[in-house]
Amino acid sequence: MSVPQIAEEVTITAADLKVGLEAIQKRDEELSFRAGKTVDHLNHINVIDVEKKDAMVEAVEALGVPRLKTMHVHKIIDLAPQSIKELNVILSGYTLTVNKEYQQKIMDALSA
Repeated sequence: MSVPQIAEEVTITAADLKVGLEAIQKRDEELSFRAGKTVDHLNHINVIDVEKKDAMVEAVEALGVPRLKTMHVHKIIDLAPQSIKELNVILSGYTLTVNKEYQQKIMDALSA
C-alpha cells in the first residue's frame, strides 16, 4: 500500500470549504459521513459569501500588518470579530502580537 504524500499545505476559510464540499456533493451525489457532518456544521454557522471573503482577505492583507500570515487572516475572517476585544481573543491563540493601531485598521477593513 502506498503512503500518501502531502504536496502542499494551505489554509482555507469556511466559505472555501463549503464551496468545495458542495462541488464534491454535486459530483458524487453523496458525501462521506465526516464530510456530511462538516456540511451540517457549516450550515449552522454564519459563513460569508466567497466574493465578500476574497475582498476581506485582500483588504486585511493590504494593511501590511507585521507577522500576520494568511492563516491568521483566514481565522479572523471565519470568526468575524465585532470588536477589538474579540479580535484579541482570536489572536491570543497564536504567538503573535498586533499593536492597537493595526488592530483598529483590521477592524475597519472587516467592517468596510
